[in-house]
Amino acid sequence: MGKRNKDETEEEKQARKRAKKEAKKEAKKQKKESKRQRRSTGSAGGDKTETVATDVGHSPAQKGINEETSQQQSPYVKRKVQISVALYPGALSNKTSFIKKQIRSLLLKYSEGVGGVLLAFDNLKLVGDGKGKGSLGKIRYELPHIHYIVEIDALVFCPKEGMQLTGKVNECFPSHVGLLIGSFFNAMVPSDHLRASGYVFDQDLQQWLLDTEEDSKVIGVNDLITMKVEKLRECAGIISLEGSHPSLVKA
Repeated sequence: MGKRNKDETEEEKQARKRAKKEAKKEAKKQKKESKRQRRSTGSAGGDKTETVATDVGHSPAQKGINEETSQQQSPYVKRKVQISVALYPGALSNKTSFIKKQIRSLLLKYSEGVGGVLLAFDNLKLVGDGKGKGSLGKIRYELPHIHYIVEIDALVFCPKEGMQLTGKVNECFPSHVGLLIGSFFNAMVPSDHLRASGYVFDQDLQQWLLDTEEDSKVIGVNDLITMKVEKLRECAGIISLEGSHPSLVKA
């Protein structure tokens, strides 16, 4: 690299500094864009299932299922969804098997595109992009992944606020009652809602008691109770529910 001109004027020095600053800014921008593209297309570690899942409606039979579950206030819904899957070229010898493997990685995790937690799926098929290209995959940017859009019939757990759900109590504390919905999903009824329903906590028995003129009720471990969903929280694909208006289910 040649030496800088000692006779360089102050104006030329400032112009050189500005050019250097702009070059650094542009390099930083390009690096950031490159990282964004890698996140959107998957890392080089293997095949990826992108978090692009959309509800594409229901067949007449599925509409009947959803209308029925809506009337029963059931959190379990069957719907058609489309998912974008990215595969390495080495997976093309058995696309369907590798695609199913990637979709299985989404099971029991919350997905905003699916609209809940994916519990099961079937009837997988490749779909076109709406441009007459059938089930062909696409290569994006400079990475080797081949992207496909697939459609599945999905069974989704999607509780809504206000639903009445039944769960099995697995812990009883002065602060709350914990329970499992469907033997898998965590839920809780805070002490404020328990007391609002007339329950008091017995420190000796470690249970919540309800004494009325007609009957006395006890909420303990392994009891079944219903609750009204008040809040739904999600963290890293795992959901938890918070409920109110607990009611003991008679055996």
